[in-house]
Amino acid sequence: MWKQKVVLQPSKRNSPPNSIDGTTYQTANTFNSLVAGTYTVYVKDANGCINSTSATVSSSNGPAVSATAIAASCGNNNGSISATATNGTAPYQYSIDGTNYQAANTFNSLIAGTYTVYVKDANGCINSTTTIVASGNGPSITAVSAAATCGNMPMVAPIAHRQ
Repeated sequence: MWKQKVVLQPSKRNSPPNSIDGTTYQTANTFNSLVAGTYTVYVKDANGCINSTSATVSSSNGPAVSATAIAASCGNNNGSISATATNGTAPYQYSIDGTNYQAANTFNSLIAGTYTVYVKDANGCINSTTTIVASGNGPSITAVSAAATCGNMPMVAPIAHRQ
């Protein structure tokens, strides 16, 4: 999440109280550490009259992340994900739970499933992507059909399997 700020330009020389949430007002005309999104900013004059406008904070300079997964073999926790970060400000940290970050860009010992891979840059900006650790092939089975002879016991069909 790229953290930016919104700066209000008051129409008068002295800035009246301003709010980014419509509840808590401040006299400063700057709201810092905002993540990307659209905000409604409010201004209140001395008579308590309130006006509002929208301000959009974009996230063009944050990191981007891509991820490549290696399948886990059937029922095992031996899959892995390798993440690659670009843009933003190095060094990067990586996570697959959005809470615990690490410097290494590889996650090992994973079971099959869907994972969200997060990257956080040196400015605390975060981006994510989703990837799937597939389940590798399990055992396979093949059956061959065989016709029964009229009036006789049916033939047993041979079955082949492999791991």
